[in-house]
Amino acid sequence: MEISKLTKVDSKSIRYSIVSMLIALIYYIASSLQHHQIWGMQIILQIQSFRNTVLDAFMFTCSLFGFEMLFVFVPFLVWWGGRRHQELGLNLFLLLDYSLLCSSVLKTTFQEPRPLWLETSIRREELTMEYSFPSGHAWATTVTWLFLISHFRKEKPWIQYLGGILIFLTCFSRVYFGVHFPHDIVVGCSFASLCFLFRDVFILFDEHTDVHIDKQGKFKKWLKGKKHRRYSLHFTMWFTMFLVIMTLFEDTHRKQQTGLFFTLGGILTAVILRPSVQILEDEGIKRRFMRVGVGVIPIGVLGIIWRLFKSYQHEVTLYLIMCSLGIFLSWWAFYGSQIFFSRIGLGKLVPRTDQPESIKNS
Repeated sequence: MEISKLTKVDSKSIRYSIVSMLIALIYYIASSLQHHQIWGMQIILQIQSFRNTVLDAFMFTCSLFGFEMLFVFVPFLVWWGGRRHQELGLNLFLLLDYSLLCSSVLKTTFQEPRPLWLETSIRREELTMEYSFPSGHAWATTVTWLFLISHFRKEKPWIQYLGGILIFLTCFSRVYFGVHFPHDIVVGCSFASLCFLFRDVFILFDEHTDVHIDKQGKFKKWLKGKKHRRYSLHFTMWFTMFLVIMTLFEDTHRKQQTGLFFTLGGILTAVILRPSVQILEDEGIKRRFMRVGVGVIPIGVLGIIWRLFKSYQHEVTLYLIMCSLGIFLSWWAFYGSQIFFSRIGLGKLVPRTDQPESIKNS
């Protein structure tokens, strides 16, 4: 008993220490951006001297794992079938929504120019109007792999090494192409780590765990006490962010961060649809891959529409279009795809229950 108490205290102390160090690091960098831009630009220019066609192609592939591609791959967990995979996928989907929303707000708040805007010698492979600080790609890939590692490391130990390698390559590729300073990457990873540590704030489904509720923290107990508490928390966060975006940001800045309205629509839809989520049966490998192949088609169409309207000139129409895209993607991931697969014979829906179950029985 004494050992378990000491272990619990030590784990809490380590958690608080990590949070304190991350906040201190973010504050230090954010308070002296111009200083970090100087040494960061020197590193970028040194890396530019090693660029070649082969490295460009490899780094371009690594750079794809930002918010856009992750929003495509995360629903694979949902369509794989079984309560555990589906709820993990939906939680990660919402975690990415909040991450994109927060990173977009921070970019517009700090308004740091990208390195390739400041240095004409950097070869431009990517044209973007979004600001640099913090890195959204670093944030997205870090929070995604931390989330997956935390849930699958016991049964798939190799995922820790794969996740670490992909986080490094994705982050390095952003510096390689001169679209981010090194400190943008550091802060993006730091915010992602904080987002992961406080993920209970952002997710909608209780994570499967063998830990008894009496041993959990006060916040988790509060969330599990009444159903309306989790929804109240999400609606409050959504309304607060909406007010911040509409009252503090000018039209030009809102237009540069179109992901703001995409995520607002996605988060609101996810919260509303949460009680109606259906569970797909955990079926054979063939049907799983068929679900993935069919399910990704509407997301691909969505991506094309995003690209077509991203530079649309009329602000209000652009906001409505992006919000509608977020609503559709969230509806498709949380509700529409499950119903569609059951109708065309690619899966059977099973009754949903909110009673916790062991990972082994999922």
